Amino acid sequence: MPGRPLDAYKTAWGTTEQPTTITTVASAAFYGNRIKFNVAGQVVGMRWGRVENVNDNGGLGVMWALGPVRHPIRSCEWGRRIGVGATTFVWDNAFFHHFQRVSVGQIYMLEVAPLASPIHYNDGQLLAAAYTEPNGRFTWPQDANPDRNGASSTTFLLFPLTSANGRRYAIDVLFLPD
Repeated sequence: MPGRPLDAYKTAWGTTEQPTTITTVASAAFYGNRIKFNVAGQVVGMRWGRVENVNDNGGLGVMWALGPVRHPIRSCEWGRRIGVGATTFVWDNAFFHHFQRVSVGQIYMLEVAPLASPIHYNDGQLLAAAYTEPNGRFTWPQDANPDRNGASSTTFLLFPLTSANGRRYAIDVLFLPD
């Protein structure tokens, strides 16, 4: 499946939307957003927003199962990037070794752990309302108690329970609907 054209995969951020804020991470940290699937299908991987001319050390992407027990179920990796070219925001794709089947109504957490690399986000975007992908396939739920959205932590054991005040991170899903 990784050989499919990019437009075969459905994403929440789309191809032209860009985050408004860039922060460089000085030490290990974890950032993520909850995503609710409104149609059944397969999650084949993740996208992470990066800037072409910025050096970064890559990162790890993790898909978490949420429920009574929160645990990581899929992972992918982005390699180190040597900054060249223009200051252009780009999406880098990474694919899971095994795809994750999802059903209508299921909620997961998508996380990136950049290795001393920049993290991009829209600050507070999920505080006032949820964000639904234009075709309605999935939703980033609103940040509200008890289910916070826009999670961040410097401690793996506390992630994904900590809030980042509704930040919508430049972390995205690669999804194939049924």
